[in-house]
Amino acid sequence: MKVGEDEIVVRRREVADYVNNPEFQYCLAVYQYTKLWGLPNGSGWANEPSDLLDGITALELEAKLIEHEEYERKSGSSGTGKLNVRQAQT
Repeated sequence: MKVGEDEIVVRRREVADYVNNPEFQYCLAVYQYTKLWGLPNGSGWANEPSDLLDGITALELEAKLIEHEEYERKSGSSGTGKLNVRQAQT
């Protein structure tokens, strides 16, 4: 995961520390409200604090990655990015 210019690696054993962090809880709450109602200031992304945008972006990218992994798991996709197209029978 990347936050700003910093690459962040979160190991499974560290997840509880992050999830219980008040700053993370705040960011998650803002993210959830943003998904439902839009950006907090209501005047476009350029008027939002950069930390807020970094947090929302990080959570959204992680959510998309989880969705993609779940899709691949359910569809049996190998993740090669190639289309599964049947060859026409001749």
